[in-house]
Amino acid sequence: MRSAGIAVFDVEYTLKMLPEGETRMKGRGSSVWLVGLDPDVLTAVRRSPFGQSVGEDRMFFNLDEAVVAYLATQSQDAEDPGVHLT
Repeated sequence: MRSAGIAVFDVEYTLKMLPEGETRMKGRGSSVWLVGLDPDVLTAVRRSPFGQSVGEDRMFFNLDEAVVAYLATQSQDAEDPGVHLT
């Protein structure tokens, strides 16, 4: 596979390692959002357990789409009295 002119040598290995980082981020109250992936890499991510964990709602073709979606989640959280933004 190739991404932006750079070979992606071992996407499968990377996809095995990413869930650990995602778990740590969740523990810190953060989440993983994927933006601008090469189509071949995006296909591999979607098929992986990591991709299932991240979910389609946090995978985007470009940054503009991701920002709009993120801001929408923040608006929803602000309306939920059980959620406190810091």
